[in-house]
Amino acid sequence: MPKSTSRTPVFGASEGPSTVPGPEKSPAPEALRPSWFSGAPTVEFDCRRTAGRAPALREMLQAAEGIPPGRLLAVRADRETVLLSRSLAKRGFTHWSEEDGEGGRRNLFLRITW
Repeated sequence: MPKSTSRTPVFGASEGPSTVPGPEKSPAPEALRPSWFSGAPTVEFDCRRTAGRAPALREMLQAAEGIPPGRLLAVRADRETVLLSRSLAKRGFTHWSEEDGEGGRRNLFLRITW
């Protein structure tokens, strides 16, 4: 009984595709930004290192308690505020974060429910 051999095809430059598709480009941040992102915040905190003393998480959560539905809390920081985002999500907020053009991030939190 003859042995069966399997071969893997190998393509030369002229036999295979001439270009490999690259990754799809993401839409510009402006295209994805929610309409409420440009609203005026009710409370604003600056937590960047260049701003001096950063407010404590507790202080920001206390301020958020008084924000009514449909209003914003703004936090400028050196990075996205993950712990604050999770804490405020449990309190009825949604958020959006994007680069602020100064090496930091602008994080906005919209209160949806009480």
